[in-house]
Amino acid sequence: MPDWDKSKPLEFFFPRLVALNAVKVALRKEFRKRAGTIITKLKNRLPLSDDDLGAHDVIADIVGNESKVVASLCWKPISSEDMGYINMMRYGTGRFRRVYWIEEEGSSKGYFGSLKAAKEYGGLYSPGDTQTWWE
Repeated sequence: MPDWDKSKPLEFFFPRLVALNAVKVALRKEFRKRAGTIITKLKNRLPLSDDDLGAHDVIADIVGNESKVVASLCWKPISSEDMGYINMMRYGTGRFRRVYWIEEEGSSKGYFGSLKAAKEYGGLYSPGDTQTWWE
């Protein structure tokens, strides 16, 4: 698996995410005149000033709130009667403007450049003996 397809922090995908109109609009709404500079810095992986660090929260909120479930894994641990689930989430459009992430019972577990990588990681992550993907 290529390095860019391994689990990464969300910040790794900021250059692809700031190319999306919804992200640009949200940053412009929050930061007004400074938004252009912030977007340029995020595209180029440059550090933000202390006053602009809130851009991370804006992007994380958009990804967390506007992602779609594209696949789910239901698993049953050997030692339990309870079922667990892992959702593969996607935010963005276009092949190179998407980010995939794993949601396990309400919390994020990693961000990926492809659904295949997220599924592979999710399959390894789940501690169950019975796994079923559905899309």
